[in-house]
Amino acid sequence: MDDTQKTQDPEELLTVKQFAEELNLTPQAIYKQLNTRLSPYLVEKNGVKMLKRQAILDIFPDHTEKSEKAEENASQEAFNQLSNSYQQLLNVLQTELKQKDDQIKSLQLLLSQQQQLLAQQQQINLLSQKQPDPPADAPVHNAADPAPVTPDEPKKSFWKRLFDL
Repeated sequence: MDDTQKTQDPEELLTVKQFAEELNLTPQAIYKQLNTRLSPYLVEKNGVKMLKRQAILDIFPDHTEKSEKAEENASQEAFNQLSNSYQQLLNVLQTELKQKDDQIKSLQLLLSQQQQLLAQQQQINLLSQKQPDPPADAPVHNAADPAPVTPDEPKKSFWKRLFDL
């Protein structure tokens, strides 16, 4: 029972249908007991049979205890279901949070590696800027080029070079 029913006046009158609903019984079961157990609590008002609420406490005390226990069990079960739902939700959120933390760690590692590569590239650029350019009049030697020709020697003809003459 809820708190409003516990604090209601025991002299309050209920219709047979209301009385039956409070006890979770059928109105027919209540009508059968009107001439026996419920007769002291029966009041007829404007041709309508009414019962005093006190009858619930006097004649069906175990039923009120059962209904209170049933309501308590139902509320405990609802609490347990809600608690289980929250626990499952908490587990899902913790799993997602762990995945996000792992993603953040891997992204931080990649960012750190990129910063190191950028720093190395900047050092290489600074070193290349600090090296002096060779003078414009200095001869440039490539490994693919033949030996430099000195102007002191006259050029040999093809046949003389071929026969080493």
